[in-house]
Amino acid sequence: MVCGLLEELVAKHGCNIVLLHHTNKIGGALANSKEEMRSALSQSSIRGASALPACIRWGLLMVPLGDEFAQKIIGEDAAGKPPGTYVAARVAKKNEGTAEQIFFLEHVEMGLFRQVEPVGQDSELSDAEKLANEVRRRAESAPMEPYLPETNGGKEAFGWGWHRSKRAAQKAIELGLLMAEKRPGIRGNILVSPKSKPQTL
Repeated sequence: MVCGLLEELVAKHGCNIVLLHHTNKIGGALANSKEEMRSALSQSSIRGASALPACIRWGLLMVPLGDEFAQKIIGEDAAGKPPGTYVAARVAKKNEGTAEQIFFLEHVEMGLFRQVEPVGQDSELSDAEKLANEVRRRAESAPMEPYLPETNGGKEAFGWGWHRSKRAAQKAIELGLLMAEKRPGIRGNILVSPKSKPQTL
């Protein structure tokens, strides 16, 4: 009923509506592990009737991080900061396109946020998502840019070391963000998005 009323307002006035809503309350108010964070930032975590996630056209999910977990992700900068200072966020619902990668924000003055880069132990997750986004960007570019190899795609795209590239590719494949695929005329496996269609260079 509420979603129907919102859709009527949009149709009548040609406006956008920003709806603030509590999503899945994992572990109380804070995420204290990768599993809790991923669960809270998935589209399925949106609480309430199924009409709600079906109604929204674009959904940004956010979850505050516990202090110890934040230090693992952000590094030394998070030491001594109160729980909830850092927030994980993700655009988990888009009518056009796939969900976006997880990113991290820090509460600053006047209730604002600033984006921060993960540098701790969980930067492997960020690397995997960054690599997946680069594979997707290359596939959608015109003219299409060269495929990235499974073995050292991160090295070719971002100048990472071989071990970092390998870990990022393995994590991306493990999470279902990428697939390793053999293409005729190309040596070794290349990285492709799971939903991407075969394209020729």
